[in-house]
Amino acid sequence: MNKKIPYDLLGRSLSANPFFPKDIKSFLSKQTKFIKAVNGFDELDVKCDGYLVDFISDEVSMLRRYSDKPIIYHGKIDDEYDLLQALVYGVDGVVLESDKYALSRMASHFGLSVVFKANSKAQLLKASVYGVEIFFVDESLFGDIPKNKMILSYSTKANGVIV
Repeated sequence: MNKKIPYDLLGRSLSANPFFPKDIKSFLSKQTKFIKAVNGFDELDVKCDGYLVDFISDEVSMLRRYSDKPIIYHGKIDDEYDLLQALVYGVDGVVLESDKYALSRMASHFGLSVVFKANSKAQLLKASVYGVEIFFVDESLFGDIPKNKMILSYSTKANGVIV
């Protein structure tokens, strides 16, 4: 992440932010294509349905300003500060590791869509108990996810989102 901005200043900057988070679930369909945007991008696939970013910078703010497509942050989130920073820079959703259930409530409170990254059947079960609706998994877990849940994956075999 970038150099830390004082927490109170970061919070106050939200009052001037004209871009409220979009509900990612409303953008998802059977074959929604997200493209992974890299830091310093010059050209982006305008035919994609959304962006997956692993960095927080002014470039994400510019992407938010000039694109109406959803942006999902798939980077390191350790605390509320990281969530608030992602929100200020303009993301619509965050991918949280399976042990970050406490942060999911805060992310939802901020209006961010929450995607949980699960690496095992046990993590899927625990996340389902917590009411998770969007999962980030690899192909080996597709069969274990209930049909009414959404999948974010690097695979083209997902019944939700393709990255």
